[in-house]
Amino acid sequence: MRTLIRLGMVATCAGLAGIAACGGGGSSGTAPGDAGEQDAVSDQSVAPTDTGPFTYPDVATVVPEASVHNCILNAADGGAGDPVLLCSQETALLNLLTNAYTMGTGVAPGFSSQPPYTASTGHAWQDDLSLAASLGAFQCSALAYGDTMYLGMFDTVLADLGKLLPGEVMTAGSYDGEIYFRLRNAARGFALVGNAAVAGALDAMADAYAQAIQASFVQSVQPLPTDAGVLDAGAMTATVIGAPGAQGSVSYSPAQATMAAAALLDMAARANAAGDAGAQAAAFTASGSGALAYLWARARDPVTGLFYQALVTSSDPGHDLLAAGMYANDALLSDVQASVVLALARAQTASNALAADGGASPVPYGAQIVTLVTALTTAGLFNGQTMEGGTAPAPGAWLQGLVPSLGLTLTNQTTASSALLLGGYERTQALGVAAASQWGWEVAGLGLALDFASPSGEAGDAGLDPDAKSYSTAAVNAMVEGVTQSWYAWYAWYGQTGQPAPCAY
Repeated sequence: MRTLIRLGMVATCAGLAGIAACGGGGSSGTAPGDAGEQDAVSDQSVAPTDTGPFTYPDVATVVPEASVHNCILNAADGGAGDPVLLCSQETALLNLLTNAYTMGTGVAPGFSSQPPYTASTGHAWQDDLSLAASLGAFQCSALAYGDTMYLGMFDTVLADLGKLLPGEVMTAGSYDGEIYFRLRNAARGFALVGNAAVAGALDAMADAYAQAIQASFVQSVQPLPTDAGVLDAGAMTATVIGAPGAQGSVSYSPAQATMAAAALLDMAARANAAGDAGAQAAAFTASGSGALAYLWARARDPVTGLFYQALVTSSDPGHDLLAAGMYANDALLSDVQASVVLALARAQTASNALAADGGASPVPYGAQIVTLVTALTTAGLFNGQTMEGGTAPAPGAWLQGLVPSLGLTLTNQTTASSALLLGGYERTQALGVAAASQWGWEVAGLGLALDFASPSGEAGDAGLDPDAKSYSTAAVNAMVEGVTQSWYAWYAWYGQTGQPAPCAY
């Protein structure tokens, strides 16, 4: 399988000193190994051994033991599996820290795939935040597995990030909802390692970020497009999340806007759970649900049903006016669909919670996910098995996308599209609003494709991607974020549908 951005395996330097020695510009980094696909235990290829209740360990009370390396989750009742591809996560994160992290500075955008594995130039706080979220999620999962091999090393990096993030993160000027969810994930990570001060600061930043979206980027557009479909036919305005432009128009990116809408719904659900429901919670709910309805009606290609990259509100028939994007304005990229899928899955969680707290019936965002994933498959963008056949599924991934105006299929495959689509779909399925039979074989293929560090220790069979020139921080973090969502599927195996997954926000 050939990927646009590839995760590699690594023989890591030992302990925290290795981070400074190997990560300070990557001058003495270690070589990524084989990152090929292989048969491995995954959450969809092998079910737990029984259907008894699964008791998730209280990770806050686990006392780490030195040098315990365990890539299989052993449930107290005898079930076993690898729901979140733990050792693949561990390998990817170690690879990144060894070659691209500098203490006191943060993480680089990536590093070269060729000796001496030099770190990329530049630095962005978004990468630091994403890494903190990834480390926090991994630490949580690792403690559930009983894998303590690198907890001390990762704790030390989290502590360093804890000094950097409060002064780096900007909570205004952007409506990318992914920032909100990574702030929440990072806060959980710092709480897990006992750093309540940073955890509290990041949670406060998440609150501020969502409030800034509500105040600065939730827009009303008039008149309502006549082909809006799912929108209220009697309404005079529609809700859009984006940047205001000329003559009342709004520019927006569906990937960022759907995640922003999910963030607002999450804020409303958190307020209800805390007993703070009021006008602000109602406003968050209205803005989030209204924006998702608008995006579904006006941001998709009428032929394929896939989301565009960027648009400007208009009264054009079929969809809003296309804005400038990669390859061509009409390019339909799997990365965009992946972000939308995960956003809709998070929106489903929030919608369920709001309904449970006395609101209206939950919106079936899971049905939209099924429609979107079916559209991707129908467009020929999955390179693995789409139907059950043979004795076991084969690895498979999403092609990068389509460019209808150029008649092109982009055949590279990105880590983000496969990981986020896998996690988003599994999360929705586990919430009981997406049938396993509708996409189960492709889910299994994605799990195998992402699992390049089998618990059995088998060598991968594909080797390094010859097209890979560098390894990306964004790819590593997307991989961790996506597969961590599979905790929801593990809960569903044990009959606990709808239960919150402690490590997956």
